[in-house]
Amino acid sequence: MQEGVYTVYAVSEPKSRTDLAGIPHATVAIRFAVPGQSNASFVADVTGGPAPLTVRFTDTSSISATSWSWTFGDGGTSTAQNPVHTYAAAGNYTVALTLNGGGETCTRSAYIKVTPILFGDANGDGAVNQADTLRVLKEVVGLETKPASGTEQFQKTDVHRNGIIEVGDALFIAQYNVGLRDVWFTLI
Repeated sequence: MQEGVYTVYAVSEPKSRTDLAGIPHATVAIRFAVPGQSNASFVADVTGGPAPLTVRFTDTSSISATSWSWTFGDGGTSTAQNPVHTYAAAGNYTVALTLNGGGETCTRSAYIKVTPILFGDANGDGAVNQADTLRVLKEVVGLETKPASGTEQFQKTDVHRNGIIEVGDALFIAQYNVGLRDVWFTLI
């Protein structure tokens, strides 16, 4: 049997679980876990973006906990079940949740990726989308003016990080938009 949560049906006579109308029955959820694997788990509403980045963490652990201890990788901590944390500086941060004073722990390495600026926002509208891909292509063929080297807009556009704005930057932005690259524009 694979790890997961399963529903068990108890009935007073043999019947399909889809045909229990009028038959006394009860259900209970049972969780099967891999031995030695932690039952602690969590998710974040966002896992990457420019600083300052506010992240809402949600405890999704499969056990009932009475205490939570979070470390956010930047020196910040919390004892809330579902904390909100703001990352002020760029970097990749490892997040850990420990339940019940150390009984169960979930650690996610480099889970939160914070950039100094919104890389890929070539048109400066505060979002990275296909309009940015088109903007870079227009800059490459001379239909739009390229941002000056050394400016923040140049850094946002030169996601290929080779010192020039080229078709590769448009390709990287397009790949980001379909989920092939993360906020640092590294392959996922």
